Amino acid sequence: MSMTLDQVKALTYRQEVHSDNQVNHGTCERWRVNGAVQTWKTRPDDVRVPVKHELRDYTNITKLNMSFYHLHSECPRNASLYVHDHGNDSKNHSHD
Repeated sequence: MSMTLDQVKALTYRQEVHSDNQVNHGTCERWRVNGAVQTWKTRPDDVRVPVKHELRDYTNITKLNMSFYHLHSECPRNASLYVHDHGNDSKNHSHD
């Protein structure tokens, strides 16, 4: 699920977001907000949020690329792990 403009505007310093660019066997890239959310009174639909990945990768989340990011709490990878773990538990129980 991609981020909405309201979610991007509500990001806070050091909050974790995930990139849909999946690496490392299906896990999402983790980015951290590295500064203040920048908005403009004359352009209310524009936004820029600086983010950092690991030690040397920096970029900005903007209106143009916000569809490639999602909140940590809405990560589809987290949901699939939850279903997978519970799915295995139910398969291991026999109903004789």
